[in-house]
This record gives sequence, C-alpha cells and structure tokens, in this order.
Amino acid sequence: NNYVSWSAGVGSAGTGVIPAGQSFFVKSNAASPVLEMNNDIRIHDEQAYYKNSTKMIPEVLHLHISDAESADEIIVRFASMIGNKPGLFDVDKLYGAESAPQLYSISEINDKLTINALDHSSQTIIVPVGLEYSKNGQLEFLASGFESFESSASIFLEDKLLNKMIDLRESPSYLFNHNTTNDALRFNLHFSGVTTTGEVTKDDYHIWSVSNQLNINIPACSGQNAMIEVFDLLGHRIYSEQKVLQTPTEINLAHFNGMALVRVTTDNKIYSEKVFIR
Repeated sequence: NNYVSWSAGVGSAGTGVIPAGQSFFVKSNAASPVLEMNNDIRIHDEQAYYKNSTKMIPEVLHLHISDAESADEIIVRFASMIGNKPGLFDVDKLYGAESAPQLYSISEINDKLTINALDHSSQTIIVPVGLEYSKNGQLEFLASGFESFESSASIFLEDKLLNKMIDLRESPSYLFNHNTTNDALRFNLHFSGVTTTGEVTKDDYHIWSVSNQLNINIPACSGQNAMIEVFDLLGHRIYSEQKVLQTPTEINLAHFNGMALVRVTTDNKIYSEKVFIR
C-alpha cells in the first residue's frame, strides 16, 4: 500500500531492479529533462513485481476464453528445466460442463493439455489450440502474462479459418464467431524469441522494406522453397505466395501502406519480422 524508492544503490526497492512492465516515477533536476534508455541496461533478474508479494514465474502465458456464462483457460509455459523431461510438468485437459467452451492445447504426442510446458527454442514454436463448444455464437479470447516474457519475444494467435494473425501483445482480446461446424483445431499460438539467457534469438536473416518493396534475405535458406505471407496489424493477410528464396527476395507491395507482419515459412523454420511499408 506504499511506494518503494531507490537512488544511487540505496533504497527500499530490493535490488533496485525494475521488473518488465513495472511502472515507476523518475525525479528530474533539470528544466527540460530527457530520460534515455537502451538495451544495454536490460538484465536477467528474478525481481518480482513490487506491487505483488507473489513471485512472478517467468515465461507463462494464460489464454482465457469465455461466452456470456462460462469460461475456460489454458496455460503455455517455457522453462529450461523441461529439457529431457517432456510431459513432466504438463497437466491433462479435464472436460467441464457440456454447455461451456472447452479449451486445450495439443502436445507433441497429441495429448490434450490444460498446462503445456515447453523447452526454450531459438526457432518459432507453434502450439495447436483446440476449442470445443456446443453452441453457435460469439466467444472471446483474452491473453495475459506478457510481463513474464522478455520484450523481444513475440506471441501471436493464428485464426486459420479467417487467415488472420493477431499480435497478442498489441491486441490481447480477440472476439470471434464460433460455429459448431468449425474445426476444433482452428487456432494456433506462435511463440518467437523464447530462448534461454544468452541464446541468439534470431538466425542470420534480415527483412526490411524500401518504399513499397519488401526485401527478404535469409542466406541459410537461399534456393529453398518458402511460403511468404504478409499481414496487416488487424491480422488480415494482404499477400501470400510460394517462392524460391533469393538473396534477397524482392516483393512489390505498392497496394499497401503501413505497419505489417511478414512471415516466411520454410520446411523446418518460421521467420517473422514487423516492417513499415510506404
């Protein structure tokens, strides 16, 4: 119910580390103050939120679904301790009331899970999400737990029925219409950059734009066949084409202006990047 403080190595704020997502005040001593920070000040630390006495477990995503009367939730977590113990920290799906939405994720051995525990990876991880619901109507996803991930990690929800990719950091709520004829595995979760400390988060690749031209340079995949997709920030797919990758591959997007998500899918990897096209 009070504030903590810190100044020059002394204070009541534990180690003086500010957890990701924690709000803070800075007192200035100049007429026109400027506060500058860069990635050099970022560190790995176990400091929990000062406002919550419960220690925050890192890299845990909650995905909640609800209708007007009922709700369900799944959790996807990452931990280096998973390693050679797959399934040890998983929790199987238990079905509730028949009238309520039933949510689960699919493990690598096709188990239905409420808690899905995964190892870190420098590659994009795709987690299939199952949804069973006995009614037609509107449902809502609500994602939380982003503060437990590094800010460089990206988390997207894919709606395969509508060909949409939703950046859950920017739009944690997603309303959609459900029909009982929908495929139960309509959705996927995409995690990129969820790596162990010190691990490289990207392969040697670069995706950028000049004017209305999109450039994709993935030297390790030159000559390989890949699916290239571009989505706007609302998740609508504005471009999709199978191409043999060059160094670089050039794509004209003269019909589009604005921020976009580019996804390149090869046989065994997914590369993604946000770019501004104008």
